[in-house]
Amino acid sequence: MVNTPINHKTVFLFDNSSYFAINCGQTFEFDISSKSKTSNQTQNQNKISPLNKSLWTCTVEAAIEFARIVYDLFPENKLIRLMTTKHENTLNTWNESEQGLDTLMNLMGTVHPPFPSTHQISQSEELILCRALNASLNAIAQSTQMQQNLIKNKIPVRNRGRIIFFTSSNVRKFEPIQEFLAKAIEELNKIIDQAAKNDIAIQKIDKIELVIIDMVPIDQNLTLTKEKIIQNSPELRTHILSSKSGSNLSLKLIQLTQKFYDLAVTSVTNIPMKEELNANSSANYDVDILHHKSLHDQLKISGLLKNCLVSKDGVNTVCLKWSNPKTNITEFNLTTNSSRITPIDVNSRPSSCLTSFLLSGRCVVLEIPRATTSTRISSHVLCTHGNEIFIHSLNYSLKSVFDDRPSIDSDTENLKYYRTNEFIDFMKSNTLPKILNDKAPSKAQKISEKFEKITQNWPIKYTEKIITNLQPLRPFLLRCMSEEAFTDAQYNECIKSLEFLQNAESKSEPISASHLISPVEDLSIYKKKDLFKIIWTELEAFLSPYQDFSDKHKFFYNHIKTIKLNQAKSESTFGRNLDPRKMSRQTDKIQLMNLIPREVLEFENEKLSKRKAFSKDISSADINLYEFWSRTLVDKNKCKPDFYGRLMYPNQTAPLYSNLKMDENSSSKNSAVKMEI
Repeated sequence: MVNTPINHKTVFLFDNSSYFAINCGQTFEFDISSKSKTSNQTQNQNKISPLNKSLWTCTVEAAIEFARIVYDLFPENKLIRLMTTKHENTLNTWNESEQGLDTLMNLMGTVHPPFPSTHQISQSEELILCRALNASLNAIAQSTQMQQNLIKNKIPVRNRGRIIFFTSSNVRKFEPIQEFLAKAIEELNKIIDQAAKNDIAIQKIDKIELVIIDMVPIDQNLTLTKEKIIQNSPELRTHILSSKSGSNLSLKLIQLTQKFYDLAVTSVTNIPMKEELNANSSANYDVDILHHKSLHDQLKISGLLKNCLVSKDGVNTVCLKWSNPKTNITEFNLTTNSSRITPIDVNSRPSSCLTSFLLSGRCVVLEIPRATTSTRISSHVLCTHGNEIFIHSLNYSLKSVFDDRPSIDSDTENLKYYRTNEFIDFMKSNTLPKILNDKAPSKAQKISEKFEKITQNWPIKYTEKIITNLQPLRPFLLRCMSEEAFTDAQYNECIKSLEFLQNAESKSEPISASHLISPVEDLSIYKKKDLFKIIWTELEAFLSPYQDFSDKHKFFYNHIKTIKLNQAKSESTFGRNLDPRKMSRQTDKIQLMNLIPREVLEFENEKLSKRKAFSKDISSADINLYEFWSRTLVDKNKCKPDFYGRLMYPNQTAPLYSNLKMDENSSSKNSAVKMEI
């Protein structure tokens, strides 16, 4: 779901009640004297008395100035609609044809200003205000062209907007207005869900920011000293602030543009300018400009922003010094950011001169004041593109941008270490196409994922990896990086590259200097086997992001992985055969066999074999040592002949010494000894 920026839609609601017909309390001088007339008497005759403005005039001028800043900085997708409490509908729509400063000024010229009256606001006028608030909500609910395009592409949109209401607490109570809007939003969303759910021209209101500006004449005190924020409902948030009329209101609206559109103020100081009445003399002037606040990010990173900040009329301003070096705009370093600009006081003579100077095709370099740094640092540049004035943030450092930049061609000694040609081929084979179909988001995501994979392992220098410095592997690496599908010739070329490595490893051929793209002194420190082990490991890591490109990429990846596994198995087997402990035992055994007689060795070997068989039987049987020993004794006794009496008298008592004849007189009558078995 796409969150529509809350500053995408702005509705100005003007209170047209009789209260706004009163005098704002500030006078304005209009000097129409001609420069050619030097007589004081003539000048006094041409002067007119100071003019007074009503609250209504101050409100309209401040809103038009707000719109001028928005349209200058954001020509698209920042839309404004006008509404008064005397009208039941807005004066314009969200169409681009009904936007623009001239259109808004002409529309406000058709609105009758309020008439002074002493009576209080009646109930009918309160009803008119409710209708105007409903019309403002309907305007926010209507979809703009940008929102309709997103909905047509089946992208959900969160509909958000802002209502700026110029009124006064002297004639209006703000609590009922907030309660009415909260209920009206809820009711309007229910109606849209029931009746216009599938209509792309109207959308539910997800969030509205109501900004109530409480205006008072200059000679009265403010009702609020700080902004008051109230969360009325999940869809409505109210900001209440108080401001004096006249020039104070314009300043308040400029502060609101900074807050609502993420803007910042930069003051171009020490602009040399000739005097209007005396062309032979010159003076330095300052011009304040508005632009996006991201242009000050470089100052924040370098820690110089706090030293450049000053407060002008309660607005934080970054002061940068005018500099006009004799250089071309193409000689600047790459910029990190850019934004359109607009002067705050667009009608002043310094602003007009600066604008004319830039529109003539020249540029202005802005420097950080010398009091802040000990060196000359050029941080920004002002120039025009297509008759629009932009400010660019330079990628500056403690070194000036006007110093000679290092050329890569001048350092031919180190240039040979960089993979310049490979990088050029990589860029040519991965040029991003312009996507103009409905599947653009998914296709763009696939391209982004592909670049993220293939740039994870891309050495800049030949010497960063061993494989990038091997001349025989160069065709293989280039084909795998640039081709998603191999031809037969390219496939055979890659096979030959891998065969070179396998043959060199099997024949134990060392890597000579002729095989290297860039000479490396410490390549000889690797052992013969260790070198190829590192090469296969680097190839596996290199091919890992490319294995999903095609079946042949997968084949090469699996082939290299198999070689690595075979290497690991052979190393483990070789390691077991060359165990130093076993080798020492075998050596000791050989030495003993040469010293001990043969008969003793045979006897010892027989005992050792029986001991091994005994331990093998215990480990294989799932019994304890006592049970195993008992079974062994029983099995051993079975090998001897059984007792004769047990065989003759099974399950009975066997008589002992039955064959002996004893004297009948000593008859103990069967006095033979019996033993139970």
